[in-house]
Amino acid sequence: MIEALSLSNKTERLFFDTQSGLLLRRTVLTETKLGFDPEQTDFEDYREVDGVRLPFTLRVSYLDDNHFGTTRKVTGVKQNFPIDDARFDMPVAPNEDRV
Repeated sequence: MIEALSLSNKTERLFFDTQSGLLLRRTVLTETKLGFDPEQTDFEDYREVDGVRLPFTLRVSYLDDNHFGTTRKVTGVKQNFPIDDARFDMPVAPNEDRV
């Protein structure tokens, strides 16, 4: 486990598997006026993609009982996939003068 304080005053803890070195869990404690707001992300189902092991399941949860978390399951990863530069163009704002 590694613990550090970020520049934005958040305490982060990273938990690694001792055998593989893969990241298993990340917890972030954000300081608020009401105390610390904890968030936890679990990294699961690592698979090798082009020689790199990546987590295919990410579970984000809040450590208090008042919030629901989310689970993201990745179905596929393509590295170095060409993307048309036009996808990064700013969208054209609709003309509000037209009715």
